[in-house]
Amino acid sequence: MRKKEFVAAVAAASSLTAAQVSRALKALEEVSANHIKDFGSVQVPGLVTIKRMPVEERVRQKPSTRESFVAPASVLVKAKPVPRFSKRIKAENVPA
Repeated sequence: MRKKEFVAAVAAASSLTAAQVSRALKALEEVSANHIKDFGSVQVPGLVTIKRMPVEERVRQKPSTRESFVAPASVLVKAKPVPRFSKRIKAENVPA
């Protein structure tokens, strides 16, 4: 489902216009990103928990040459659906 289709579906299921849904999604994105930067995680009620996970610098090997190199520190972003949402999706007989 593309963004335009998603916005239209949410607008049809609620008493909001497509423009209002788009603004709400943009606000959700900004608030979530800022909260994750400041506090490390955010839970979107009923949907997903998103966490920012720092990865330390480490020594790795290139598979083809077995040459060692230092992988720089980085940040991973992990998302995990909340159990209720996950159970609801698994209960449906919808092909993936």
